[in-house]
Amino acid sequence: ILTNVNGVYTADPSQDPAARRISRITHLQQMDGLNVTGQSSMGRGGMQSKLQAARLAAMSGVNTWIAPVSANLDEYRRPESLSQGTWIDALPQHQHLPER
Repeated sequence: ILTNVNGVYTADPSQDPAARRISRITHLQQMDGLNVTGQSSMGRGGMQSKLQAARLAAMSGVNTWIAPVSANLDEYRRPESLSQGTWIDALPQHQHLPER
C-alpha cells in the first residue's frame, strides 16, 4: 500500500516529534493501541483505512507493506531489513479467516 508517509508511526509525526516509525508488525494486536485517526489532505481514510486493509489481508494470509511512494520496491523482498515503510506479517494458516 503506497502512501505519502514513511509507514506506520507510534503517533502522528507531524504533531509529535517523538513519534517513531514501526518497521514491522508481527501481531495484529500491535495495531490496537495506535493513534492513527484522521485523514490525509488527499485521501479519505488516511492511515486508519490502510491498517484496516492490512489487517484484512493478514487475516487472509497475505503480507502487507505500507510504504512511501518513493520507496525502493525491491526492498519488500527483505522485510527483516526494511529501511522504509512498515511490514505487516500475515497470520499463520490456522488463524486465517474462514474461506466462506
